[in-house]
Amino acid sequence: MQPKLDTTTMRLDAQKADSQLQVTKAGMFQQAVNGTEQVIFAENSVFKIAFTNKGGQPKYVELKSFKNAETQKPVVLAASDFNKISYAINTAANQSSQTSDLFFSNGKVEQGPSGSQVVSFELRGGDSAQTNTYIKHQFIIYPDTYKIDFNIALTQPAQLLTQGNLNLIWKYEAHQQESDLDFERQNTQVGYIEDGNFDYHTIGKKAQLSLENL
Repeated sequence: MQPKLDTTTMRLDAQKADSQLQVTKAGMFQQAVNGTEQVIFAENSVFKIAFTNKGGQPKYVELKSFKNAETQKPVVLAASDFNKISYAINTAANQSSQTSDLFFSNGKVEQGPSGSQVVSFELRGGDSAQTNTYIKHQFIIYPDTYKIDFNIALTQPAQLLTQGNLNLIWKYEAHQQESDLDFERQNTQVGYIEDGNFDYHTIGKKAQLSLENL
């Protein structure tokens, strides 16, 4: 007779072990491993954007002037768990964590110059709020435009980044918004700016693009 396995207990044990591993890997940022997600909002005339303290990043964007072809509701972008902006930070000797796995604090929206809004989050190392090792994410939303600035400030970059390199991961899952899916796939594009010069990439141009030299 084969022994009966308690899959529920096994699953809980695996989750507990994974959680403990995340705490160990987080090193000086252990207090940021477990937390409660908090969402704050900023908007201008063309979009409304939700930000989450988990990873200190955008959670989703709602476009005010465009409607989904099927639902006729405003187009919502980057609304799945797949989407994230993240990078690895050194947390202890031979240990690292992704910022998207950590809960930032002090999330707030403030008025900036010329009608802009400034959204910011902080991630501090150690137990003291006075620690001199911290990361700050800042997003600047300008009036009447889709442009958003993303600034990252690190107080100890040589300590937090391996060889001083910030290896950014930007994952985005595009859901169907138009009635013609093939047309939409061919025209979805990523734009980028270097030294004031704008360029863009679409699947129609080529299947992949390396940004290593930007």
